[in-house]
Amino acid sequence: MTGQGNREPELLVLQEKEKGFRGGQPSRKWIAVIIGAVAVAAAFFIILKLFPGMQPANPDTFAEGVVVLDCDLSGLSYAEGEASVKSAAERKTDEQTVAYEIAGKQYTVTGREAGMVIDYSQALADAFAYGKNGNAGPERIFDCTVSADPVLIREEVAKNVPDTETNGAEGALEKTADEEKKLTGYELNEQFAETPVVDVDKLAEGIAAEIAVSGRGPVIAEEKAGGPGANAIEVRGSYGTAIEHPELDSAYNIWKASDLLNTTKIGPGETWSMKEAFGTLGEEDGWKLANELIGQKIEKVPGGGLNHLASTVYAAALTAGLEIEEHTSRPWPADYIDAGLDADIFSEGADLALRNASDHPVYLVIECDAEGKSLTVSFLGQPFEDGLERQVESETVTENGDLGGVTAEVSLKKGGVTETLFEVDYQADGTSR
Repeated sequence: MTGQGNREPELLVLQEKEKGFRGGQPSRKWIAVIIGAVAVAAAFFIILKLFPGMQPANPDTFAEGVVVLDCDLSGLSYAEGEASVKSAAERKTDEQTVAYEIAGKQYTVTGREAGMVIDYSQALADAFAYGKNGNAGPERIFDCTVSADPVLIREEVAKNVPDTETNGAEGALEKTADEEKKLTGYELNEQFAETPVVDVDKLAEGIAAEIAVSGRGPVIAEEKAGGPGANAIEVRGSYGTAIEHPELDSAYNIWKASDLLNTTKIGPGETWSMKEAFGTLGEEDGWKLANELIGQKIEKVPGGGLNHLASTVYAAALTAGLEIEEHTSRPWPADYIDAGLDADIFSEGADLALRNASDHPVYLVIECDAEGKSLTVSFLGQPFEDGLERQVESETVTENGDLGGVTAEVSLKKGGVTETLFEVDYQADGTSR
């Protein structure tokens, strides 16, 4: 009895504990413990999913969930990951295209044509370092640097640019000639002035920017300032003279030279020489013997009569705003052009050299109708910014003899304003200055 009586309190305690778990309600203490344990486990699970870099990282492989160029590099070695990304870069370059639009027509340039380059070196290094040495964050996608070559893009785009000054206006300028009738002239494509002038550089930059963000376009070409035909050519200045004796061989030489020089292009900053353009003036070159004033004598020479054309070109150049780098006046005034506007290319060392100081090309065009007794020289190019027409004029200030002793004042009329350019003195001894 004594032993049994001693065990009764112990049995009662065990029964109470068992009752708490099976027959009765659990205690608040145990509920709190269970809830806390579940919360800790869930939180740990979520953290590992959001921040895989907190997991123990393998120093020889990419961390779980790391992506470069759409390649999941999880568990790959650096070499394996690099090979995977390199292959993806090649594939992406081949597949990349950007559409662009010029004057309502759409074209496409490929990544290869654009010189597309995907630089994944830094992205790969950052991805491999992710999760190591505590380097971890929520972002597991590493972007690469993508670029393109605007120069290569410009070359591709230029193939589809309308025929404007971007590709050379000479494509829209054609010369005409008829040797039998001694005619020469030119034709300018009527659509040329209405063709939009594309800003090719800006278009190339826009395509390069689209490639940099893996865009597809379309990139719309913009026109240069001034709208359609901003770079179209028109007459900047011209001058006309009369061919009084079409039956002479000098008229043929004028026609032949006009045909040779017609539609000559003088680029921005370039100097053009008439003597260099003609080359050798010999009978074997097709030039006929005709009278020309050389020094103080009239001589029969191959190409005689070309001073007439040179003088007309000189006067037109003054009107068109070209710089005169070389010029020699005839010893005496000519009968085919006003005094002060003549030019000599036959005297020793004489030449007519013109410089185009503008930012755009100019074109020398000649309309010669020897039988119709007319010769007109013009320079085509962009219009003057002030929009004013120019006209060169000459006035004889003094005249003391039939040939020498003449002073001519040359001026340029621009709008309603007349500006004196220079004076030419023809001396009685057959010299001019």
